[in-house]
Formats: sequence, C-alpha cells, structure tokens
Amino acid sequence: MHLAISAATKLSPLMNAIVCANLTLRAKLSILQSLVDVSDLKDSQKADLKKLLRKIGAFSENRNLIAHECFGIIEGEPGIGFMRVKARGKFESSFIAWTRKAFQAHDKTMRSYYDELMQLTVRLETSKFEVDDFTTLLQIVGSSARGPAK
Repeated sequence: MHLAISAATKLSPLMNAIVCANLTLRAKLSILQSLVDVSDLKDSQKADLKKLLRKIGAFSENRNLIAHECFGIIEGEPGIGFMRVKARGKFESSFIAWTRKAFQAHDKTMRSYYDELMQLTVRLETSKFEVDDFTTLLQIVGSSARGPAK
C-alpha cells in the first residue's frame, strides 16, 4: 500500500515513509480508493480496484491476527492457534484456531492481494490525476503553497 500511495502522489521515499507510518490501514485504503477515483483509469478498472481495496479492508482482521497476536502450534493437530487479547479499559481474551488448510488459504489470499497491490502500484504510477474545477478552487484560495494562481 505504501508503494501504491508513493507511486500516485510522487512523494519521496522518506516523505512517504513518514506519512504512511502515521496512517491506519483504513486511512491508507481510503487514500488509495480516492486516488483510483481521480485517476484516468477506465471506469471498469476503477470499479474493480475499489472492490479489491474493500476486500483487503474486510480481510484486515485476519491480517491483524497474524501480525499482532501471540500464536503457537496447536498440540495434537496440524494448525496454529492465536491468543487475542483486548485490554482497553476492559479485559477480553479469546483463542482462535486455524487448521493448516485454513492457514494456507489465508496465506494464499494475502499473497494474491500483494500481487494485486503491485499491479495497482504500476497503474497509479503511470496514471494522470485530475478533477474538474479543483484548480479553480485552489486559485480562489490563492495560497502560493498550492501553486501559481492564473
């Protein structure tokens, strides 16, 4: 996602790292959906890419489980168990078990999303971005930080 944001916005690697480090997953997905929306991609491509980004958002709970929770091998059966702990004013814990087959399915999904995000990155890198009347709005504001007024 970071590469796709950088490809579209043309932020330097350092600036992109700083910006993306301060964004939630949901914020990154919203930014990417907005960038797709104002790109010069065909409407059918935009719809497909926005659908992909929504699917990634829906999958984020599984991604967070893998990335942030304690895990270990389940004794006696091939699989992995996760101990989810929530402690924000109230303590809750739960155990989530994935069979080997389920883990492999989630892994396959994540790899597919990665590949699709790389394709999105290439598309955004070569896209042009424009919205009707946005330049006029910036001229009305008149800030030199927003480009020269005409």
